[in-house]
Amino acid sequence: MHTGVGATRRFLAEHAGEAKAFLKAYVEGLYHFRANREFGVRTIGRYARTGDQEVLAEAYERYGLRYMEIPPHIHRRSIQGILEQLTGTFPEARAADPERFRDARFMEELEREGFFKALERSYRR
Repeated sequence: MHTGVGATRRFLAEHAGEAKAFLKAYVEGLYHFRANREFGVRTIGRYARTGDQEVLAEAYERYGLRYMEIPPHIHRRSIQGILEQLTGTFPEARAADPERFRDARFMEELEREGFFKALERSYRR
């Protein structure tokens, strides 16, 4: 469970290198967050605007350790959920195929290049 990332096909076609570099930084940030508890707790506190250590510790344990998928994947069910939320405003979203909105090529490239395995070694807890 984490925030998704989206871009238009046009942007990806015109800025493929930048998109891939962004994903590398984004994914490494997830690894860093998970591997560095103090950093993770401090980051949650900053954005949640709380200093309650009990709340922060629980949030880190749930979000950082239990629910955060690393490396992240683009799941059909996640896209389907977004489409369902959009049906009130865009009725055509009900009939849309989630695969039309999924492009995992950069993540697949990173996998083939060994990027995730390198992060696993670097951020081993």
